[in-house]
Amino acid sequence: WVNKEDIRKAEVWRQNQPPRIGKLAMTAGKLNMTQLFEILGKQAIAGGLFGDLAIEMGYLTRSDIYELMVRQAALRPSLLDALVELKLLSPDQALSLNNSAEKTPASSLSD
Repeated sequence: WVNKEDIRKAEVWRQNQPPRIGKLAMTAGKLNMTQLFEILGKQAIAGGLFGDLAIEMGYLTRSDIYELMVRQAALRPSLLDALVELKLLSPDQALSLNNSAEKTPASSLSD
């Protein structure tokens, strides 16, 4: 059904789906608009990861970034959803994979 390249494409697509850490930080009241744009401005000039820059600039803590990343991961589409969205799997194939994964004991996955 899918190969490694399909999975890579789907993961790249999934990682680029909203919400961004900056937006989540604003929604959570951890950053204001001025701080967000200062971080984005520095990122545009110097590069680097948003979270690292926010910590370096004293706006967020590592704990804040961790919380935001957990929230971000929970809000992003699943890999199966990404594969369907990119038409690399049909909805029926995704449902079939999801159903078979639910029936597979976790202990057999580590073998």
